[in-house]
Amino acid sequence: MRSSIKMKFSLFLLILLLLTVLLLRIFILEGIRENQKREYESYLKQQTDLSEAYLRQSFLSSEELLPEVFLKKTAAELTENLSSYTGQETALFSLEGTLLSPRKETLNEETLKELLPLALEGKTLYRAKGDDLFYLTPLRLQNQRVGILAFYYSLRNENSFYESTASRFLYVGALVFLVSFLAAYLYFRSYATDIVKLNEAVEKIETGSYDFTVSRRNDEIGSLSQGVYHMGQKIKATLKDMQEEEKKLTEAVEKLEVLGKQQKEFIGAVTHEFKTPLTSVRAYLDLLSMYPEDPVLLQKALPAIEEETRRLYDMVEKTLELSKLEHYEPHTALSPLKLSVLVEEVLHSLKGKIEKYDLTLSKEVEEVEILGDREALLIVLMNLLDNAIKYNKPQGKIFLRIYPEEHLGILQLEDTGIGIPMDLSQRIFDPFYTVDKNRSRETGGVGLGLSLAKKYTELQGGTLTLLTSSEEGTAFKLSFPLAPESDG
Repeated sequence: MRSSIKMKFSLFLLILLLLTVLLLRIFILEGIRENQKREYESYLKQQTDLSEAYLRQSFLSSEELLPEVFLKKTAAELTENLSSYTGQETALFSLEGTLLSPRKETLNEETLKELLPLALEGKTLYRAKGDDLFYLTPLRLQNQRVGILAFYYSLRNENSFYESTASRFLYVGALVFLVSFLAAYLYFRSYATDIVKLNEAVEKIETGSYDFTVSRRNDEIGSLSQGVYHMGQKIKATLKDMQEEEKKLTEAVEKLEVLGKQQKEFIGAVTHEFKTPLTSVRAYLDLLSMYPEDPVLLQKALPAIEEETRRLYDMVEKTLELSKLEHYEPHTALSPLKLSVLVEEVLHSLKGKIEKYDLTLSKEVEEVEILGDREALLIVLMNLLDNAIKYNKPQGKIFLRIYPEEHLGILQLEDTGIGIPMDLSQRIFDPFYTVDKNRSRETGGVGLGLSLAKKYTELQGGTLTLLTSSEEGTAFKLSFPLAPESDG
C-alpha cells in the first residue's frame, strides 16, 4: 500500500526534530559535566599547591629537622589549620597508610581504603561518588614524599546545577519540539499538497489528457509544474511528429539494406580472391598425389604453391587489417617526423624488389617535417611504393618528390606502370579492386594496398589522391600537416 507524502513529511519532521532535541540535550549536558569536572580538578590542584606551601613554611619555621617526625608530631594542628586555610575537610596519612590526623566522619580509612594504596604509590587521584568527592595526592617536603594529603570536596552544588539544567532543558526542549513541529508541518503541508497535484497531472498525461491546472508558486515546485505542463504539450506535438520519424526510420532501414548489400559484395570479393590461390594450391596437390615421383611436376609445383601461399597469407593479413580499420579506430600518437627518413627506410626494405624488376629510382627531396604516427605512416609508404614497383613496366622508372607546400608536407610519387582508366579512378581505393586481374596475380597483388593506405592516411589527418593516370603511368599525391616547429 502506497503511503501519502504528507504522512512521510510528518514522520520525517517528527523524527528529525526529536533527534535534534535529544542530541542537543546530550551534548549540552555532557559539556556542562565536563566543564564542572575541569573546574573542580583545577580547584583541587590549586588547593594542593597551597597546602604544600603552608606545610613547607610551617616546617621551616619549626625546630624539627626530620619532615616525617615533624608531620607526625603536628598532624592534628596542621590538619585543623589546613581545613581553615583551604576551606576543605583535610586528612593526613603517613607513608605506611596510617591516619595521622584526627578521625572525621567524611574522611576516614574505611572511605579511602580503595584509593589509599594507589596514592601510596605516588599517584594523585580522586573518586566522585554521589555528592562526595575524595581527593588524594602525595605530600612532599624537602623534595621527598613524607605522607598523603586527602581532601573531601562536596559536589552538591555542581549536581544540583546539573539536575536543574537537565530539568529545564527537558521542559524547554519539549516546548521547542512541539512549536517547531507544528510550524514545520504547516509549512511543508503546502508543498505536499502541490506535489500531490503534480502527481495527478502526471497521471493525466499517462491517460492521454494534457490539460491541467498549473501551480502559481514562485519556486522550484512552481517551475516543475510549468515544466510538466510544457512536457505534456511537447508530448502532444511529438505524437504528430512520429509519422515523420517513422518515414526517416524507413529510410534508415533502406540504407542498412544497402550497407548489407555492400557487405555481401565485400564477402563475395573476399571469397573469390581467397578461392583463387586455394584452387591453384589444391590443383598442384592433386597432381602431386597422382604423380608423386615426377621431378618436373615437383620442380614446378613447389614454387607455385609457395607463391600462392604467400599471396594468400598477405591477403589474410591485409583483410584483417582493413576489417580492423572499418570497425575500430586504432590509437595514433602524432609526433614530428622527417618524411625523407621514413621514405629511405621503406626504400631500403624494398631495394631487392626494385633491383628484381630493374627499375630506375629518381628522387627530389627537400627537408620536410610532418605531424604523423610513425607506424601508420610506414604502412602507407610501404603500400604506395610496393604498388609503384609491382605494377610498373619492366625497366620502368619511379620518380619520388618531397617538398613543402603552404602548411603541408607533400610526397608525390610517379611511376611508368600500367595506368588506370580515369573512369575507374574512383574505385582504386575500394577493397579487392584491381585494374588488371592477371597482372595482380603475377605480382601477388590482392587489391587491398591502396585501400589500407588511404584509411591510414586519413587516420593521421592526411590526404591521399590520384593526380594523373594514363598508359604512360600513374601519379599519387600524399599530404600531411607540417609539424608546428616546421610550420611556415
